[in-house]
Amino acid sequence: MRTLSAARSVLVSLPMMITMASASIAHAQAPATTQPVYVNPAGTVRMGDLVEVAVDDLVGANVSTAFLLRVDPAGRVGLPLIKPVVLKDLTTDVAAVRIAKAYADAKLIQDAFVSVAIRELGTHPSIQLGPIASGDVVRVSIADLETSGAMASLDVTVTSEGTVALPHLDAVKLAGLSEIEAASAIARAYAAAQLIEAAQVTALRIADPKKSPAPTTRPAATKPTMPLQVGDVVEIGIDDLMAVGQTSTYATRVDAEGRVFTPLLGRLAVAGKSGDEAAQLISMAYGKANIVPRARVSIAVRNGLTDQPRAFVVGDTVEIQLLSLHRSGDKIYGQLAADGTVHLPMIGPLKLMGLTEELATQALADQIKRAALEENPIFSLVRTTVP
Repeated sequence: MRTLSAARSVLVSLPMMITMASASIAHAQAPATTQPVYVNPAGTVRMGDLVEVAVDDLVGANVSTAFLLRVDPAGRVGLPLIKPVVLKDLTTDVAAVRIAKAYADAKLIQDAFVSVAIRELGTHPSIQLGPIASGDVVRVSIADLETSGAMASLDVTVTSEGTVALPHLDAVKLAGLSEIEAASAIARAYAAAQLIEAAQVTALRIADPKKSPAPTTRPAATKPTMPLQVGDVVEIGIDDLMAVGQTSTYATRVDAEGRVFTPLLGRLAVAGKSGDEAAQLISMAYGKANIVPRARVSIAVRNGLTDQPRAFVVGDTVEIQLLSLHRSGDKIYGQLAADGTVHLPMIGPLKLMGLTEELATQALADQIKRAALEENPIFSLVRTTVP
């Protein structure tokens, strides 16, 4: 059973249109990444990394909210309503479990579903670590600002006086503060003004307000120009599979027998076929099985991740896409520890060492059933270790 603390109460409704400010940063010393860099979202969190933390049921019931946060010199990230959490040197799956425990310990959310993904490496930052200074652009995210139960984001420029302008507030001084301290200062300002009690706020210095803070971190997935081959990691999108009007997208590897995983159908042979041919084959299979008539299917290949199918070993990374359990869209990123396990929110440790992706998928399904979370879970599992 999940419960959300009443501390997130809104004292005054603040309907408004937020204007996104744009400016250049004067004092950022680290150059933005100029060449596309693949950053495996699963792995070990380090100082300076930019991580994406998704927390379910924090802003509102049945709402998953994602925050982009930078790991500070002490190895911490700042999340709404709880004390900073140390993530340095933790794998992404263990980091997610630690954050979930922090929300449970604070009596805010019991059994929180949390995921952590690395989006930018501290060794290749878009902006250098450091305190906020005049001229910086800070991306501020605030819950319940425009709409109750929703996050609003705005980019604000730090003035020469070291302050920023925020909706319905006098100037708030941020110069000299860390991102964690800035978020706390903004939350206190809204509480002092009797506008939002215990405001949920995050703050992130960004190098270019016109771009995502981490524009080159996701693996590129493109329409295949060559026939699919064993070892390719493909992203498959299927319309209306889990719900009408919803596209379920997941990643899977072409296995040693040339097959890919398809939810509710099993594995279908696609090796040697073009992307369009494979998509048509999958669509026809869903229609023939009376699961999705005339299913619209898309296929893209993740560049740079082709690798021969093999068993998991210590250090390998894994991406799990939950399609039926909890809510479609939830992902878990993990790295096999020395004992060959990954740690999964609500599910617990899962031993993958020595298993192929197909056997690992079955092992996870069995564990979900043992945890009494779902009788017939639907999900995908793929190794994302870069060859």
